[in-house]
Amino acid sequence: MRESLDFTHQEVLLEVPGFDPWEHPQLGTVLEVIAPLRVLLCGLPGELSVAAAARGLIRHEISFELLEEAIRARDPRRWLEAKDELRRMLKF
Repeated sequence: MRESLDFTHQEVLLEVPGFDPWEHPQLGTVLEVIAPLRVLLCGLPGELSVAAAARGLIRHEISFELLEEAIRARDPRRWLEAKDELRRMLKF
């Protein structure tokens, strides 16, 4: 896996088959190899894929930042609820 990654760039984009990036079979391996200090999260829909990514990063104790200007929700109310849940998980 390490040999196939291009470390000349400082970003890794990972396509996922659904809304939860943790369902990608290689995600754990990619995170082990690149050992990110911080992850920038963006995408859509916020209440599904971004929230799922954030929950997994919290479980794996990986720091992240939500790029609010690059996140869109199909259901803004659910996205606000998801952000509240993430804050509780982080014990804000």
